[in-house]
Amino acid sequence: MINNIIHRKRLRYLIAFVVFITSAAFVLSLHTSIKIRGFFIENSKFLLENNVLLLKQSVEQFYIQAIDNVSLHFRFFRNSIYENGNFSLDKSSEVVMEVEDQTTSLKHNIKIPLMLYNDKPVMDNSALMDHFVKSTNTEGLTSTVFQVVDQGLLRISTNLLTPDKKYAVGTFIPASSPVYNKVMKGERYIGRAYVVGKWYWAIYEPITSENQIIGVLYMGLEEDDLTNILEKTFMSVRIGLSGYPFLQDDKGNILIHPFDAGKNMSHVATPDGKVIFDIMRAQKDGWVEYKYPKQGSRLLHDKVTRFMTIESLGWIVGAGAYEDEFYTGFTQYEITYSIFVIVVILVVGSGVGVTIFNTNRKLLDQSEQLQKLAVDAEEANIAKSAFLANMSHEIRTPLNSIMGFSDLLCASDINANDKEYALTISQSARSLLSIINDILDISKIESGKVELFKEEFDLNLMLDYVIKMISVRASEKDINFLFYCDTNIPAKLIGDSERIQQVLMNLLGNAVKFTEKGGEIRLSVFMADKADDTVDVRFEVHDTGIGISEAAVAHIFEPFHQADAGINRKYGGTGLGLTICNKILHIMESEIRVYSSEGVGSTFDFTVSFEKDEKHIKPLDNRKKNTAFCIYGSGDSESNTEKMVANYLRSIGDVVYYNDYGSKEIDILFCFDPLKLREYILLNLEQKNDIPVVFVGEENSLDAEASSMVSAIISHPVYPSKIYNIIMQLCGIGGMYSDNAGIESIYSGTVLVAEDNHTNQLLMKILLEGMGVNVVFAADGKEALEYCSEQTPDLVLMDINMPVMDGVSAFREIKKARALAGEDMVPVVALTANAVKSDRDSYLQVGMDDYLSKPVNKDELHRVLKKYLKVLKTRPAGNFYKNVTHAGQAYDKQTSIRNVGISEKDYDMIISQLFQNLDNDMKMLEDAVSEGDAKNIYCILHYLKGAAMNLHISTVIPLLEEYCTKAKSGDIESFDTQRIRALFEQVKDKINA
Repeated sequence: MINNIIHRKRLRYLIAFVVFITSAAFVLSLHTSIKIRGFFIENSKFLLENNVLLLKQSVEQFYIQAIDNVSLHFRFFRNSIYENGNFSLDKSSEVVMEVEDQTTSLKHNIKIPLMLYNDKPVMDNSALMDHFVKSTNTEGLTSTVFQVVDQGLLRISTNLLTPDKKYAVGTFIPASSPVYNKVMKGERYIGRAYVVGKWYWAIYEPITSENQIIGVLYMGLEEDDLTNILEKTFMSVRIGLSGYPFLQDDKGNILIHPFDAGKNMSHVATPDGKVIFDIMRAQKDGWVEYKYPKQGSRLLHDKVTRFMTIESLGWIVGAGAYEDEFYTGFTQYEITYSIFVIVVILVVGSGVGVTIFNTNRKLLDQSEQLQKLAVDAEEANIAKSAFLANMSHEIRTPLNSIMGFSDLLCASDINANDKEYALTISQSARSLLSIINDILDISKIESGKVELFKEEFDLNLMLDYVIKMISVRASEKDINFLFYCDTNIPAKLIGDSERIQQVLMNLLGNAVKFTEKGGEIRLSVFMADKADDTVDVRFEVHDTGIGISEAAVAHIFEPFHQADAGINRKYGGTGLGLTICNKILHIMESEIRVYSSEGVGSTFDFTVSFEKDEKHIKPLDNRKKNTAFCIYGSGDSESNTEKMVANYLRSIGDVVYYNDYGSKEIDILFCFDPLKLREYILLNLEQKNDIPVVFVGEENSLDAEASSMVSAIISHPVYPSKIYNIIMQLCGIGGMYSDNAGIESIYSGTVLVAEDNHTNQLLMKILLEGMGVNVVFAADGKEALEYCSEQTPDLVLMDINMPVMDGVSAFREIKKARALAGEDMVPVVALTANAVKSDRDSYLQVGMDDYLSKPVNKDELHRVLKKYLKVLKTRPAGNFYKNVTHAGQAYDKQTSIRNVGISEKDYDMIISQLFQNLDNDMKMLEDAVSEGDAKNIYCILHYLKGAAMNLHISTVIPLLEEYCTKAKSGDIESFDTQRIRALFEQVKDKINA
């Protein structure tokens, strides 16, 4: 019983399988047949398209040769005429002639002057025309002489015959014809023309006499003769079994067609055919697919037509064919092929079916296991993502507080050392935040989807950041950290600085981790190679740590691998750092190389190719070298810290050693030994030397007296920006480390300065001409408008408050005038003493390109000029350091000169002019105050404030700003003009003292 059930099940499976195989064979056969038919159709359509393209090229070439042939014969014809005589017009003799309008066929009489050729009448002179035709062998062409009449061009002599075999004298081309319009301009007409009921390819040339067009010479070739030749070519092209090509002109005339040749589209036999031709006229180039009856059949068949427009003629050439004719050759074998495919599939399928049944259960079992594994993997991935997200949130929350409060601490009024510590905390927190982001991005690293970003970066600043981070960790272990950078490397490079920083931080972090107390680590950066567009930079990290055995070196880049199993217990770490770094460098087409000896130390290096930033191709040692530094060392053996400091100081100035400097002028002295410092202090007390002294070392190594005598202390860790900032602090600047100190640019271009203050004009002239700029001045907005209407400066510096026309109005008028003239707008920068941000933003909102605040900051002026002018070259700046003047401080002439950025001679000249005009300016102010004219008071005060700010006359600025604010609001009751005069007089007395 059980066996019968099994047999019945097997029989049912077998029947189902046979049905399935048969159905599959039938479907496959049908599918293959359709594919083959499609192949034949596509191939035939390709051939059809090529045939149409060849016909198009044939028509174009044929008509080009035809018109060239007509042109050649016309040349012989006209040369023969003009070599044997000339045409003239006898206005005293008139004849009456019956004429027929060529377009309307209406006849009427007109009276015209007699046209002569060698004093013989041309009218109806067939013998004259026959003579020229025979003498030039142009019997196959029609030739005509037209006479110009009021109605158009009258045919007065021709060999052209009308349908009733008479010469076509008396017909004329109307004045509305394009032929008439062309020749009456004195130009030759070459092209297709409708002549006495037929189309010709013709040439019309004006006949002139006494500088007047009196007639036209004509020669043409009948288009029917050309079409008959082309038709043979067209009909020789085989398009399927019943397809055919066709040709239609731009007037809707069907020139070549097996059924409708000679007809116009408005009179074609079938409405469907007209619709198809209308589609072709609209699309100009493409395919038309439609249903169309076939000869001998009432059924509609699929038909395709490929058509193209001959652009030079405006004609349409095409060919159509029925799709079922494309695969006629395959149809007779289609049934045989289908049966063969079905049989083969049945035989092969039967054998395969047995195997499928046997292996089906195993596949099902494996599939269930794989599905379970996939679900487990997905759950693990979700859990990992949730863990990373939660961890990120928990760490980011305290990090935000650390970064926020450390930034506030940096901005507070603390000394340089404390500010350096606070800045290090802030940067370390940001570094930790970057690490968290890398952890969240670990999936990209694992899948090989790490993205590199190419952007401009400052190599010097990036290295400084790395050194700061590592120096803190090195100092904690009392490790000497040395740094060297090749000064020939360009300062600005293009590449992924964050990834390079990540690699360096990891390598240097490992160096600190595996180097014992009192050891040494060194970061060196060399230029490995240099090309026109790229530079190869080699980074080397060396340490005197525990080293790596030769056997372990081969495995240190493997994930979770460390050189020794005991390392993890002693030093910690995951063993992923070097793996990630090497993968990052592989993406950059580089790799880490390792040189190590166990117990001696290790060296890791890698080389990366960067693109050069063409805008900043200066080397790293481009700072001005006019500052002298003295090194007072610890003895005969120069310490590593001394070497590092001396190497950096050489990049920004001249370095001498204490025993060698003799009588040279020294700006700052750096001392590294407490005993040497005490010796110098005692000597300094005797000689009353006021050179600033910087002690490099720990503050607790100095006694109270020595500590009070030094100008600044640079404690460990020592790195370039810390040295730089101490120098800046000693010279009166609170700014942080910058790579551009002491460098300014020379520019090419013309700058229009719209400024009513003569003192400010003189200052801007000195500043801008010192930067290589050609300066033009306008005393008010109207003068600026007049200049920009006639000239195009490269840049306009526009003062806002000016008489006659203010800066904003002038800007709008300049923009309007240049737009009406069709000229590009020149860049306009607002020049304003308004320090309120909302005021400055309003100038940008009206359309100005930028703004400069008064007093004009030289660095800001450079920023604007670099933006809009061409930089010719760079040079050392006149002042390496710059003091900042604050309003209300006591006036100091030398400080003001340094702030303005000009020579003392130029400063004296400008301030003298200010004082020369001061009495007149103050009298105008007093008159305005007595008259209660708030607007005029504000203008004069704003004028004086601008001059004072540009010359950094700090004592008078607060009062002028206070009075300006009051005048602007209309409060003019409490002005003390004598107080203003007194403050200016105090400055004048201090200068003359």
